[in-house]
Amino acid sequence: MLRPNSEYASYSLMLSVIAVGLMLSHFISSLELFPFIFDIGFIFLGISFILSSNTEVNCKRSFYLHLICGTVIIILSLFNIYKQL
Repeated sequence: MLRPNSEYASYSLMLSVIAVGLMLSHFISSLELFPFIFDIGFIFLGISFILSSNTEVNCKRSFYLHLICGTVIIILSLFNIYKQL
C-alpha cells in the first residue's frame, strides 16, 4: 500500500489557505482595484485540487475526482478572466 506524498499534501494545504485568503480579501475589501483577485484565488484552489490528487494514490476514484475537479476549476477561472478582459 502506497503512502500519500506528504510534500504534495503540504503544498496543497498551503495553496488552499492562500486561495481562501485571496477570495475572502475580495469580499472584505470594498476597493475594486483588483477585479481578478477572486479568480486568482480559484486558480490556486484548482491547483490545490490537482496537487491533492497526487496524495490520493490508493483510491483511483478519488484521484480522478480531484484531478477532474481541479482542471474544471482552473478552466472556468481562466474563462472568467478572459471574459472580464
